Amino acid sequence: MALASLLFSISVCAQKQDGELGSWFVYTFNSDFDNSLWGINGDIQYRNWNVTGLTQQLLIRGGGHFTPKNSRFKFTLGYAYISSHYRDNGEFKNSENRIYQEIRYPSKLGERLYLVQRVRIEQRFIQNENFRTRFRYSLGIDLPLNHRLLIKNTWFVSFYDEVFFNGQKEISDTENVDIFDRNRLYLSLGYVFSAHLKMSLGFLNQVTTETNKNQLTLTVAHTF
Repeated sequence: MALASLLFSISVCAQKQDGELGSWFVYTFNSDFDNSLWGINGDIQYRNWNVTGLTQQLLIRGGGHFTPKNSRFKFTLGYAYISSHYRDNGEFKNSENRIYQEIRYPSKLGERLYLVQRVRIEQRFIQNENFRTRFRYSLGIDLPLNHRLLIKNTWFVSFYDEVFFNGQKEISDTENVDIFDRNRLYLSLGYVFSAHLKMSLGFLNQVTTETNKNQLTLTVAHTF
């Protein structure tokens, strides 16, 4: 019943189409310290309401991770800062400070499919709102095209779907939200420049309880 209700909500939201195409620029970084089970990772994201530069949001996020010996699981504790902006003029709306914990599990299916599952829990301190929590689950898939492995000079297709759930419904004295927060569906074409750098150009659809937004994406992934 709960799943049916969620799918119905997504279906209804999908009808509320935002006709303006946006843009989304992402830089991700990851580093595993030499001879250690520890490392750092994070990302910087800049989002526009339109393609040409009407600011929607800036996100800066980073954390330390731990990978147990002989395990694929990666545990991260981190912090993020987010500034959001009004749609009409791109002026500053509010800021958010966020603490998060996540578990990431990479795996491989067959000879070509690279899978990554991630569970993330967020504690959100948003300006002019009550303390909030949010729960996220994502499944990502990378498919190499001209090689079997994601090695240098490989073209690949990348896909992920991520669903978000709010931990509270009452976020201020006058505003409530649904438990279902949003869903992101992403598809891109990428290229591996080296063991340390890959880039992809794609398309992201984000459904919330209010709108359905499409955005062009450019992602640079850096490992060092």
